Amino acid sequence: MATAPFSAPHSVKLWQLNGTDYQPQRGLGVRTETRFSTWTPLNHQQSNLQLFEERVTLVQRWFDLWTDSQRKHLLDSLFSRCSKSQLKSSRLSCLGFYPSTSCPSCPLWTSAARLNRIPAYELVLSGVKAGVTVVLYDHRGTLPALLLQPHHPDHAHLSSALNTMQELRLFIQKLKRNLEADRLLEETQQMVLGCPSLREGSRRLVITQEATLLRCPDGQIPDSLKIYEQVGDVCLFLFNDALMLTRRNVHHTPFTVSHRSTHTFLASVALTSLSIREITHTRYVHHAFILESPSRSWVCATERGGERECFLSALRLAVKSVLRGHQ
Repeated sequence: MATAPFSAPHSVKLWQLNGTDYQPQRGLGVRTETRFSTWTPLNHQQSNLQLFEERVTLVQRWFDLWTDSQRKHLLDSLFSRCSKSQLKSSRLSCLGFYPSTSCPSCPLWTSAARLNRIPAYELVLSGVKAGVTVVLYDHRGTLPALLLQPHHPDHAHLSSALNTMQELRLFIQKLKRNLEADRLLEETQQMVLGCPSLREGSRRLVITQEATLLRCPDGQIPDSLKIYEQVGDVCLFLFNDALMLTRRNVHHTPFTVSHRSTHTFLASVALTSLSIREITHTRYVHHAFILESPSRSWVCATERGGERECFLSALRLAVKSVLRGHQ
């Protein structure tokens, strides 16, 4: 079986355009009279019209799903296999209006090329000499172009309708963001054991970060000489108004690489009373930082440096936003 003339999800195969119904014209000599079908008389207009309607029904189900290039290719393939008499008999039936779904790229909304495309006419069968014309109306870009014409009678109504649609779109996007934020809060509430209520005001989860909780046995040693020991794993939940720390317990499945984590509430600090201090890289500690509250502090370290930079950047932005809101 031959391949399709062009690759597309819904395309007419080459074998559907061959056979006794459509015979290609050979050579540049005298064009022979090729009928639509072996049983249809050449001058029988009713039979030719019936056959034409059958062909239209055959391709109509796919025609609306194709692009303009696919439509042009199909029409060119069909009419190139018709004789002059066949084109003449089907001329009135072939005069139709088909919507164009593609247009030339016009980056500027006020460009003359965009405004001149309403309506845009194009002769898709330039090789046909029997007067068959297909008129294309480019409906893409019509609404923005009308908005640029204040004298148009529909300008006021279109502007009002477009503004209403944009307001609805923004409202729907806001609802989606709120629903997603509420879903994340609910999942966090259920995931952390002993977690206090997280639904306070307009609280939103910003970022989560897994880290290692460190402790220095002697606090009198200078920072450059301190040696830290790991005391556990924690997870940092950053909200837009607070920071929550949970103790993370990792449960490994034997003989597999999969694991499961459980979280237990450890502490929570308001961002207005939280300070951040980075720890310089030494031979004893890497990617560490200190979170200080009025009552206690935590020394944490991430596995990679990029994780620390990303979390601290989000944390500083959240702190600045909260402090700016309290001024």
